[in-house]
Amino acid sequence: MKTILVTGSTDGIGKATAIALARLGHRVIVHGRNQPRVQAAVAEVRSAVPGAAPLAVSFDLGRLASVRTGAADVLGLLAGAPLHVLINNAGIFASEREVTGDGNELSFQVNHLAAVLLTELLMPALLAAAPGRVINVASIAHTRGELHRGDLTLASSFTGYAAYAQSKLANVLHARALAAAYEPPRLLAYSLHRA
Repeated sequence: MKTILVTGSTDGIGKATAIALARLGHRVIVHGRNQPRVQAAVAEVRSAVPGAAPLAVSFDLGRLASVRTGAADVLGLLAGAPLHVLINNAGIFASEREVTGDGNELSFQVNHLAAVLLTELLMPALLAAAPGRVINVASIAHTRGELHRGDLTLASSFTGYAAYAQSKLANVLHARALAAAYEPPRLLAYSLHRA
């Protein structure tokens, strides 16, 4: 049995992934932005997989302070045990440009920066799994993405698609950077998208 955190697992691909993993006998940590939706998703996992004991964590990827608190909550749930897999699945597509309180374009923060921060904060628990795994859920949109290095907030060239594609390209690059930084016996990193 492995312990697996799936971000954004209160609906869509994330919830389906949490249920599938629970069916395989893994201990799933269900994540969402607000507690009522997380508790509803936990109940759905339990209903779909009798005997499953999913854990729950709630934090907002749109606020980096909340990500830090959430990572501490995850480590508390683990109580010193390893985290075998982190699936960075949570994501948004914002049609209008919004800058977070942290000063980042919302799509880039939720889809990428928060995932990078969460991964780094959980790295000790992932490395304790030897090898831990990080899976970034990207999108085919990454192939049309461009990193706007001089304007990551897209202040001068925002479109919802450009912001989303930039964040998904960053997801792929993050997985590649992790794979280059760690030897396979310590950590494995992947990015994927649904065909």
